Amino acid sequence: MSRVAVLKGGRSLERQVSLRSGARVQDALQRLGHEVRPIDVGPSLVDELSGDRPEVAFVALHGRDGEDGTVQELLEVLAIPYTGSRVSACIRASDKVLAKHAMRDAGIPTPDFFAFSETAFRSSSRGTSSEMKDWRAGTSKAFHHVAQGDIEARCRIRTISACRIAAR
Repeated sequence: MSRVAVLKGGRSLERQVSLRSGARVQDALQRLGHEVRPIDVGPSLVDELSGDRPEVAFVALHGRDGEDGTVQELLEVLAIPYTGSRVSACIRASDKVLAKHAMRDAGIPTPDFFAFSETAFRSSSRGTSSEMKDWRAGTSKAFHHVAQGDIEARCRIRTISACRIAAR
């Protein structure tokens, strides 16, 4: 059978979920007869993977690093096959604004939205709609997005205010 590294844990806010799902994956793979090496992802990941040389990595990480293409790119550099989406798909899916643009470009219906930079989000004292960048105008990298749907323009100010309160 295969030698499988189960990558779990990590440093995201979803660490506990990742540890639990990784443990379940480990149990299932062992029941199927695979040699499993669980790895709680941290600063020594490269050394652990280089030393063990697994035949494949099962990515059970959640959130940042596990879903944004970071670990996937590392695995590609180390020439270790892995489960899940490839690097570019992870990057596109984890960037919500980029994903919305890709869906629109492909003709997939998605609600209207506004994207605004972190600077506009944090520096505004009143949060007027002029500080937001309409998605149709393009954006280099949006850090926040708000689903807008059919909300009228006067509600945008309340949305930004609510986001500020939630971010405290």
